[in-house]
Amino acid sequence: MNLDLQPALRNAGDDLAAQVLELSRLWKRGNSVSANAYETAHKLLDHPGFDAALISTQNRIADLVGDDSINHFLAWLKDCAGLVLDEQEGAAGARNVRVHHLFVVPVEGLAPDAEGVLRSQQNLDILVQSFEETPVVAPGEKIKFGDTALGTMDLANARPGEIRRLLRLIMSSEPTDVRRSRELINEIKRRSKSPVPPQYGTRLCQRAYIGLSASSEINRKRVPVKQSVPPGGDRFALWIRRINRALKMQDVNVRSPLSWNRAIAEMTICQIQRGFELAILVRDNYLGSVSGKILHVAAEPSGVIVMALERDDDVIGPICIPAVLVSHSGDAIAASLQSLAVEVREHDNVDDLPLTAAFLH
Repeated sequence: MNLDLQPALRNAGDDLAAQVLELSRLWKRGNSVSANAYETAHKLLDHPGFDAALISTQNRIADLVGDDSINHFLAWLKDCAGLVLDEQEGAAGARNVRVHHLFVVPVEGLAPDAEGVLRSQQNLDILVQSFEETPVVAPGEKIKFGDTALGTMDLANARPGEIRRLLRLIMSSEPTDVRRSRELINEIKRRSKSPVPPQYGTRLCQRAYIGLSASSEINRKRVPVKQSVPPGGDRFALWIRRINRALKMQDVNVRSPLSWNRAIAEMTICQIQRGFELAILVRDNYLGSVSGKILHVAAEPSGVIVMALERDDDVIGPICIPAVLVSHSGDAIAASLQSLAVEVREHDNVDDLPLTAAFLH
């Protein structure tokens, strides 16, 4: 018997695309996201064809939500993708909700060291124990980590369905799923190529390790959470000091855990800051202040943002970063750029930046 499954598969894909389009309509309504939109998103994200349906409808979604909101919608989907609620029946009919969510731990350092922080089981154990020994998580909350690092571009280019699949794989205790999670991360890395070459020959880089937190709503209600820092304080400051001391890696700096989207923003801001610092260091042979009168910004057709910092008597730069990082960093990147100079001036053409032609690629 010869069955032609293509029409059925095509119809299923069309149906999913229609549901994704309807999701964008639900998301757009009003000033806040409805519970219906969240419920719909969490159901659709587990569909294996979600990313393909999202890509096929992205232009129509942009028409619905507006070109200026499409990245906000995609960021919201990534937030949804990194959270799973499992409801189980406990003792005596008690309702137990298990909350699983992904988070990101950025590290900065020389490329080989930053890539290999968690390749040893000893370092993995140290990282997990650091959360348990420092009061930054709720009692009963369990932490797991993947051992393969992602770059900033990888975080930005990862699709919502991939993030949900990665969460499910890290949740699993099956050895085959550990291998599959590594394969998925490597698949994202292969697809995610930066249009910007390493600047000034530096091997300094940022990498992100994916963590999983699992906690129970019952545990949270029964055991009071210890207040570890004053209100408004940085509750991870002590953790950062301890984990960097415990890992004993002089060329690596572990930073605060972040959500997926926040990690893109913070790592992009750090990349810009480090780029200007290196430009000053290479030229003046000392590390000066990264601040000036005018920050000049222009986009290249190749997908690169070029920046130059005009000071009182000179210009620092250019600094080049992938445009996708800026578009995925939301309002945080705008606030960061404004902190570098009195004025941020956008140019239509890179040639309009106050740099000689020799500086431009």
